[in-house]
Amino acid sequence: MLHEVTPDVPEKISQKIQGHVHVTVRVLVDPTGDVTGVLMENPGPSKYFARLADNAAREWQFIPEDSERARVWLVTFVFTRDGVSTRAIEQ
Repeated sequence: MLHEVTPDVPEKISQKIQGHVHVTVRVLVDPTGDVTGVLMENPGPSKYFARLADNAAREWQFIPEDSERARVWLVTFVFTRDGVSTRAIEQ
């Protein structure tokens, strides 16, 4: 990745999280590394966190490739009281 965006969760909301909230989105990346589409793979238990993850994933920037094919990545956001972590796996 060239640029990862982590959702900004207000402290008032993050302190209400119990355990871990996992949200996974499938992103379509063009040859220049731009995200051209996002599909919710696993929205988790909260529409709020799903929306935060969707918005953040749209701002990611991936390493450009010379090929003309689009790439697909699964990006997982894990929300906890301590913050948000991310993991991306190319499909």
